[in-house]
Order: sequence, then structure tokens, then C-alpha cells
Amino acid sequence: MSDAPLAPDEDLVAAAQRNQGDSLSALYERYYDRVYRFALSKTGNVPDAEDVAQETFIRMVDKLGAFRWQGVPFSA
Repeated sequence: MSDAPLAPDEDLVAAAQRNQGDSLSALYERYYDRVYRFALSKTGNVPDAEDVAQETFIRMVDKLGAFRWQGVPFSA
């Protein structure tokens, strides 16, 4: 595990939109647990929660190019 400071969401999103480095992986690692736990709380079972989390990140990648900041956190 790295002791390097975490990049702000704004920097990671901008880098991911430019397809730079490991920015997509960093976004995935930063948000997977949160998305998975939310999905698990709604579905009540692990396989469905995993599917929902996977679909969420697939959609994020598909829509990332059109993402624009609108005064809410990226996690929203």
C-alpha cells in the first residue's frame, strides 16, 4: 500500500477523461467498496450486489467522456 497522498477526484476524473495512466483504476479502487456496500444493502445478496457494482463501473466508463462537474461530488 502506498503512502502517497490521494489525488483529488477532480484530478482523477480529468486524467481518466484523457485516458491517462491508472486513473480509471484509481477511481474504481476509490469507489468500489462504497458502490458495492450500497448495492448489497439494496439487493440483500452478494452475487446481485457484485453485478450491480460491475454494471455501475461499466456505465461510468461509458459516460465518463460526457461527465461535467455540476456542484456535486463525483461519488453522487
